[in-house]
Amino acid sequence: MSMNGENGGDPLRFGMFLVDVITGMTAYQGLLAALLAKGRTGKGQRVDVSLLDAILAFQAAPLSEYLMYGLLPERNGNVNSFVAPSGVFRTQDSFLMFTILGHQWSKGCEALELGPLEHDPRFATNAGRLQHRDELLAVVRERMQRHTTETWLRIMRGHDILCAPIHDYTQIVEDPQVLTNRMLDTLQHPVFGSLPLVRNPVRYSGMEPAYTPSPMLGEHTRQVLTDELGYSAAQVDALVAGGAVFELDAAADGVEVA
Repeated sequence: MSMNGENGGDPLRFGMFLVDVITGMTAYQGLLAALLAKGRTGKGQRVDVSLLDAILAFQAAPLSEYLMYGLLPERNGNVNSFVAPSGVFRTQDSFLMFTILGHQWSKGCEALELGPLEHDPRFATNAGRLQHRDELLAVVRERMQRHTTETWLRIMRGHDILCAPIHDYTQIVEDPQVLTNRMLDTLQHPVFGSLPLVRNPVRYSGMEPAYTPSPMLGEHTRQVLTDELGYSAAQVDALVAGGAVFELDAAADGVEVA
């Protein structure tokens, strides 16, 4: 949060539980590596990942810069710290994000209708554009008000400039590429009916993952105890009768929800 926010403003939280997701993904990588090692050595091992360690590793680049040079990351809002002009800009009807790389300055000036700024000595290099960023962005922001986001996308893509609209979820779920990738699906749950599903982004050439709803409390108790742990049916019956474990009664009229 210390590096997220507007210049001179307060730190801002992120809009999702970033640390939790990154830690889960990091742990998953660690588990796969441990399984590979087990396949080669025959030995298992404990895999330990903390929330703190995972989010520190995720910030390796800016953290290493601080450790090497003592430079603290600045809060620059939607402005890129290394390239200008770059960032999020308001158009006639919404917002657009784009970056004009150093070698694209002439193309960018043509696309943005910057005219004489192309040969202005203040903006001749990326270092100069960063030094005079406020003056440059003031002109760019005025230019962006001339067209809609759709028009700017067509112009910038025609000049091979990195750009993208700012979507919310109502637009994301209808995005043609999201639909083509089949990232969104539905599952049928025995109690709650049709539920939305965000699919695993990893695709395999040799298999198609089977997606199933999260199990009900006790749904797989007997299967786990017998197939995985080697308990007999009589032992499982005794554990259920004694209240040590709970087994979902599939034949019951109602289904208990934990």
